[in-house]
Amino acid sequence: EMQRITAAVTTQAVQQVTSHTSHATTAPTTTVGGQDEDVSSYGDGGGGRDRAMERMAEQLRQLQDKVERRSERRARGHPFSREILATPYQIISRRLMYGGSSDPSRHVRTFENMAVLHGYSDSVCCRAFLSTLRGGALDWFHQLPPGSIADFEDFASKLTNQYSSTVAQEKTYLTLMAMRQEEKESLRKYVARYNRTCLEVPSASDE
Repeated sequence: EMQRITAAVTTQAVQQVTSHTSHATTAPTTTVGGQDEDVSSYGDGGGGRDRAMERMAEQLRQLQDKVERRSERRARGHPFSREILATPYQIISRRLMYGGSSDPSRHVRTFENMAVLHGYSDSVCCRAFLSTLRGGALDWFHQLPPGSIADFEDFASKLTNQYSSTVAQEKTYLTLMAMRQEEKESLRKYVARYNRTCLEVPSASDE
């Protein structure tokens, strides 16, 4: 951000200096003692350019102070470290959201797959993962101590521990054996439900 602002101010200052130089070059002349003499020679010479450069330096200093104050306010009290906050933001699909009512480990795995696909760095993962939180999960995040998250592994671990009660229980063969067709459930729906459950059993086979 500072580089962008600096470039803008530098361009503005160069335009000011160019404008002043052009004006001085085309300054009118007057006749003194029978000879034409440039009126601008009675001015301050290169003083205009010097003042333009001084204004540019002052503008840069003021803008740098403004950016630093803004960064300081943003970092103060935020759970992320300063290194993470300095990382450019990545836009995440709104479909990948977590509010605290479902399995957090599944949400973490889904996000990690997407992060690998896009080649996110660790710091980018932290900022992007934050954008997937909503509701109670987002409220939980903003209650964390300032600077308490230094990397994505730490972030994911804290979230998983916080919502460990919603972690889905791993299904086994005993789960399949205990399944029964419900009273008003059609055979087709029961078979479909059974097949979906089979897919959730790690070592289930067609047998």
